[in-house]
Amino acid sequence: MIYIKALMVFIIYLMSYYLLGFAIAKLCRVKHIYMVNSLITGFWAEGLLFFIFVMPFKVKQARADIAAWIWLGGWIAVMAAIIIVWHKSLYESLKGTLACIAHNRIFFGVIGAVIVAMLVYEMLYGNYTDGSGSRYFVGSVTSDIFTNKFGILQPESGALESAFNSQYFLQTNVHHSAVVCIITGLAPLVEQRTVMSSIVILMSGLIIMQMACTIFKKSRKRALFFWLAYNIFIMMLAHSVYIPAYYLFYRAFEGKTIFGMLLIPYVFTCFWRLYERPVDNYTLTCLVVALLGSYTFCMSTMYVLPFLLIGYLPVSLVQRRLRQLVNWCIMMIPCVLVIGYYILVLKGIIDLTIR
Repeated sequence: MIYIKALMVFIIYLMSYYLLGFAIAKLCRVKHIYMVNSLITGFWAEGLLFFIFVMPFKVKQARADIAAWIWLGGWIAVMAAIIIVWHKSLYESLKGTLACIAHNRIFFGVIGAVIVAMLVYEMLYGNYTDGSGSRYFVGSVTSDIFTNKFGILQPESGALESAFNSQYFLQTNVHHSAVVCIITGLAPLVEQRTVMSSIVILMSGLIIMQMACTIFKKSRKRALFFWLAYNIFIMMLAHSVYIPAYYLFYRAFEGKTIFGMLLIPYVFTCFWRLYERPVDNYTLTCLVVALLGSYTFCMSTMYVLPFLLIGYLPVSLVQRRLRQLVNWCIMMIPCVLVIGYYILVLKGIIDLTIR
């Protein structure tokens, strides 16, 4: 019964990601909307939307159960609105996706089989119990449910916090998990280690598939070989605690995994697309959403992402196109905002004291 409920939550997550990603594509006036693109974009978008929603409740120390049911009502309204407004386009998109899968049966069949094998492996052997990060994520969800407030309990010691932890203040994904557990009755351990771990592994496979198709857009065979080679390589490194691949298989629900195994490959994929087509506003929008959404999973991205984005600056110099420089400036906005927040906290201008 527990795993049936977990499977239902997993499917609802995917449905939510798809609809949110689809809505972003429609707002960007994309003609051909692909399900994989929508799922990936929606993954980041839901994290960002929940961040905007939950922050007032967190700061005001409102009850978590009240926030949970308000979020459910708002979520249902948004999902219903997307379906009502774009139901015809949704049907056409789903029909096109099924036709694409049927036309490329071997490509999608092999990738699907490997992803399923990875999910089974994670289910059987991936429940790693050590590590402070692992304790923090599961403990934070449990603490929110236990106290019925967001972020006031130190999840590892159980002590009440006098101020919000500046390193985790923007990291609201754990609050999202707490809200889901309150609504569904699912145990935090199951939501984190089963549902979210499966979501992250699936997203990793889809993002690398998008990277492969972007690099080898003219050859499905080469794209498949690239995807397989990439996954074989990370499997070989999966037992080293110093490599992000280790987190994918053993601590998939943690922010480090989402940063190292999802965000960095996705940023690289968007870079490649923008290098080839600088006026691709949809890709630029998805990238900005991903950068903003990433901070709700892992604050560590603020230290590394600026260096990744600086790596894009030579593109504008090589191509000598003003649009590439504009793209780079837009990419830097999320990083500047979050680093600015952190500096203001360190200087005491932003006070995180819990009142």
